Amino acid sequence: NMNEEEVDVFKMSDFIRDLKLDKIDLIKMDIEGVEYDVIEDMSDNDILKCGKYIIEYHWAHKKDVSKIVNRFIKLGYLIINQDDPDFKADTGFFYARKFK
Repeated sequence: NMNEEEVDVFKMSDFIRDLKLDKIDLIKMDIEGVEYDVIEDMSDNDILKCGKYIIEYHWAHKKDVSKIVNRFIKLGYLIINQDDPDFKADTGFFYARKFK
């Protein structure tokens, strides 16, 4: 049996704005495939407020993980994926760190 529970959902950009966050040290995403939508919805300015990301990605080939990886690179982040540097696996983690 599966229990259902209602939870509040909000956009990352709204969360950043509502809490008046100018600087975020780390964002960790493990959200079962929704990472693509969350990152796509974030403005470049909101992404740049965070210095480090740890992102678990899913369905890398179907959803094209290279889109989000390339966005971080274009914004000046170093991408580290030691387990799968070519993103050949369908799921995995990558670390994005902003150059200072």
